[in-house]
Amino acid sequence: MKKSINLISIIVILLSLINGQIVVTLAQSTQATGKIESAWISPNVLTTYTDGIPTNSLIYSTQQVIWDGSKYVEYIFRSISDNQFSVQCPRVGVLLTSSGIRIFNANMTKEAATQAIWELWKIEKDGPTKLDVKSHTFTYETFSDSVRVVESQLMMDGSVLGITYDFANIAKCSINFRAAEKATYRIVWHVEAPRATNHEIKGLATKEDKVVDCSVNFFTESQFLLQLGWEDALYYFSSVTVEQYDSGRKADIIFAEREFNAGEALSFDPTFYSEASIDGGITRQGQTYPPTSGSAVTTYTTEEVGQMGSTGYYYINRIYVSFDTSLIPDGATVTSANLYMKTTSTDGSVTDFYVKVYGGTQPIYGSSLETGDWGCGTSYQSQWYTSNWQANTWISWSISTSQVNKQGRTQFELKSSREGTAPTGSEYISLYMADSDYDPYLSLSYTFIFTNRWAVIVCGGGRLENQQEDFENEIDETYRTLLSLGFTSTSIYYLNVITPRDANGDGINDVDAYASKTNVQSAITSWLKSKSGSNDLCFIYLVNHGMDGGYFFLDSNNNGYINITDPNEYIRPNELDSWLDQVTYNVLFCTIEACFSGDFIPNLSQTNRIIVTSCDGDHPAYPDPGTDWPAFSHTFIPQLIGHTVGNAFNTAYTHVETVVPSYYGDHQYPLLDDNGDGVGHRGSLPNGNDGTWYALIIQLG
Repeated sequence: MKKSINLISIIVILLSLINGQIVVTLAQSTQATGKIESAWISPNVLTTYTDGIPTNSLIYSTQQVIWDGSKYVEYIFRSISDNQFSVQCPRVGVLLTSSGIRIFNANMTKEAATQAIWELWKIEKDGPTKLDVKSHTFTYETFSDSVRVVESQLMMDGSVLGITYDFANIAKCSINFRAAEKATYRIVWHVEAPRATNHEIKGLATKEDKVVDCSVNFFTESQFLLQLGWEDALYYFSSVTVEQYDSGRKADIIFAEREFNAGEALSFDPTFYSEASIDGGITRQGQTYPPTSGSAVTTYTTEEVGQMGSTGYYYINRIYVSFDTSLIPDGATVTSANLYMKTTSTDGSVTDFYVKVYGGTQPIYGSSLETGDWGCGTSYQSQWYTSNWQANTWISWSISTSQVNKQGRTQFELKSSREGTAPTGSEYISLYMADSDYDPYLSLSYTFIFTNRWAVIVCGGGRLENQQEDFENEIDETYRTLLSLGFTSTSIYYLNVITPRDANGDGINDVDAYASKTNVQSAITSWLKSKSGSNDLCFIYLVNHGMDGGYFFLDSNNNGYINITDPNEYIRPNELDSWLDQVTYNVLFCTIEACFSGDFIPNLSQTNRIIVTSCDGDHPAYPDPGTDWPAFSHTFIPQLIGHTVGNAFNTAYTHVETVVPSYYGDHQYPLLDDNGDGVGHRGSLPNGNDGTWYALIIQLG
């Protein structure tokens, strides 16, 4: 099942987005009793075979796979160099470079756009100025049915523009932006299509009840060429202009033109998928209108909303959907919310009506859907008119941002505007629900900014221990990185077993206290507790030796060596967690660089915490070949400059799992947990619901 969750569509096809299908049953000469297999016989047709005999085929309206020369595959991905990639999908081909992307047809034989780039402009007194890119970085990740390429642009003024490209059936991209200073910015999607001789701008009535442009199509004289769509980003959409140049067309699509505060982050349209277990429908039926009894709860993959009946018997159907929105950062300000559901092929609305969405005091029906939840929606949100119905089409309702429940579930009740008027026939439509191929989803945009940032960094161990100087080098690198990210010596509390120590080469001691267990506890429960507030970010970094079961070692006795049997010379996960619980913060980001450090995650994991460990609980943490600095941190810490925590983690994970197996013949498996479930995940994010919110959005600087 493919789920499209990002905001900007790039479609190089003539056919519509409808992913409809026709089921064709083929004749059989013998009874099917054995092995069942499926195979693509064309880009549009998936056939099922039983004992080698075709039994049915799914015929899609658009291409679903692409031929790689020997077989049909979901996509073809090639890494040409560090900053050049090509991707072929069933409905688009793309060449990505640091100077932009070029868009082709799926076979890469006809170019639709010679340039498609994201630009950042700063609006100043003398007019708008396009900011130059100081540096580019690319990372990529391949899945069974899609590929993701992440581009991070560090601008000359220090702002960061991140673009995530997701390639499945079509190509999509999502934007993350972080302002370097208080200023007015605009984000521009600039596309040049030299073969286009005509264009069409289309609108959609979903923003403040006004028709708003949501896509632009380019054509040659004889065929469709290219579509750019931003239906899911209407909240931040400002304007679109298309001009003729040479013999073609070029478009500038402007988003988010407004004033930003320094450090303010903006993320276009993170998406929630519905919880299958508590979505459903409630039906009331009876011989009188309106029926007040005969209620039944249904949990089908499609449900009906509306009425049906005539004199003698009546039905009223309502739909209920639920989303877990508890992972939104508590300090985030939700700026837009939209509910999306997809129509089926069933339109029973002989009499048209409005499908109205209601919320209320969230959650409106809790952890299960019961017949008594009829009418739980008390706060009207918006409506959609069934005369606009088209089969297999996504429709949307705007939702008040006050409805989004950051502490748990956000739920809605859908009902007909004609309830109260007895139907004389059919007046209902059918919508896809959870567990179908088209889950309902809630699309959100939000911003947040931290008031202050604080850090406690600790280099444990003993000054005479093996590898101690490597740990010292790493903690100093961490201190210098924090300064580069905008932290100051007064916002960093630095503990080390070697003191005094000049970490940044300015001739001044930077260590605030000796790294004993008591001093580490005091740094968190006294210094950090007194500094941090409810809208602040806290960073904790511990580096040195560890042991299986959750141990971080320090030389509290200051004799040059650690004693693994002395409780005063190690910190356990429950101890560190109890100290952190005493601190008030918006988000806390804790990184532990030590062997077997993954054992800390179950205790430290909480909502509003990002926990990163250099390895899991079953493996040691290895030094980087060539430098002997910690292999994970030596990549992860510098990558925090200009990147989100999640993207830095992805880069460091890839590095560790490249060098450790080849050099040491072992694995290390760094872990990250940011959803509070106590389970860290390895590999590229998002993974296992980790990275969905905090890690891939938050930056330290």
